[in-house]
Amino acid sequence: HPYLKRRRGLEAAHYPHPKLKEILGKTLGVPLFQEQLMKIAIELGEFTPGESDYLRRAIGAWRASGSIQTVAEKLLRGLRKNGVPEDYALNLLEHMKGFAHYGFPESHAASFALLTYASCFLKKHHPAEFACGLINSWPMGFYHPHSIIDDAKRHGVVVLPIDPNLSSWDCTIESTTGGAGGALRLGLRLGLRVVQGLSRKEGERIIASRPYVSLADFLKKTQVRSDVLYRLAMGDALRAFGEDQRHTLWRILSERVRESESQLDLFSGLSDQGEGGAQLSGLGEFAAIRSEYDAFGLATKGHPMQALRKGKKLPRMTIAEAKGVASQTYIKTAGLLLVRQRPPTASGVCFAAIEDETGILDLVLFKKEYEQFREIFLNQCFLTIGGYVERDGHSVSVVVKSVQSVGGVGEFSVEPDQYFY
Repeated sequence: HPYLKRRRGLEAAHYPHPKLKEILGKTLGVPLFQEQLMKIAIELGEFTPGESDYLRRAIGAWRASGSIQTVAEKLLRGLRKNGVPEDYALNLLEHMKGFAHYGFPESHAASFALLTYASCFLKKHHPAEFACGLINSWPMGFYHPHSIIDDAKRHGVVVLPIDPNLSSWDCTIESTTGGAGGALRLGLRLGLRVVQGLSRKEGERIIASRPYVSLADFLKKTQVRSDVLYRLAMGDALRAFGEDQRHTLWRILSERVRESESQLDLFSGLSDQGEGGAQLSGLGEFAAIRSEYDAFGLATKGHPMQALRKGKKLPRMTIAEAKGVASQTYIKTAGLLLVRQRPPTASGVCFAAIEDETGILDLVLFKKEYEQFREIFLNQCFLTIGGYVERDGHSVSVVVKSVQSVGGVGEFSVEPDQYFY
């Protein structure tokens, strides 16, 4: 925090010794890298280079052993001897404790910075390729594929569904039409890898048996397991054969019974019109999205919050709108719980994030609120929250004061990512 405050001009850099300005000038007086602490130890703590390296290793093992105590006392004596103020010297020792949790060499920091810059560039200028690469590399990073897909859609990426005749194992980039005037643009085609329970071997068999001219042809050539077939049908991945989820599932059941050795036609006298000619109804918007989540862990049809708003009394304020209000404004909004930190910090603070069709919002629950709403927070995935907006530069979060469950949703196969500290 001191470095970030100084970088933003909110706090002045302070150098209580001329040599500290030489060592810490580029980080505005705050030691950020291992090399800086080692140089302070050599220049002001009267350490040899070998002793400074021992200091580096002792800092890394701070919590695992008491070896740091002796070397810390030696450093403190040297700092005092060379005129470094007592309060600064003691603060530096406290700062060193933090290095046991996050300190690393400047070269590593530079590498991370380069990766971050390149990632930001790709996300800004090549969002389809960026999302495609992240999903093909999953599990990795901070976000689940459904959040990556929803973010890509918010940034104008056309997400194309799984198609038995077109999808590869990995997600791919292909040309499609969209936008104003039907202009040609790049779209992200979902790969078979996102189908829950489908092995790569099974996926490659599907690819090798192409083309498929009908659902019956697909079933005959692939011999896909029933559980995977169910997900493909209810996830609408077989729409290319001309039917919606329920009609496709009916056709699959019919074909499987017809092919069975017993030849027992459980569908005798019935059709996909149902008994008495009643048409099978299609899935509603939320049910269709939930079916995609069950099948693939993501949805191409839309965000579940977008569908829930149409059938439930939810706060009208979206997350994008909430992030635009002034600091300390009390707001109410709703979203899908993405991330929750378990357990909370030592002081009882819990950090989390919710998402709707417009974006992601960070939440802060202090100890009192966390304990009050713990059961809802830990056992529900759709939440209505109320709280005060806090702004810090470009960062926006909500200090939560109330949490309610969005009732009547039923089972939804998204378990928030848990981050343990």
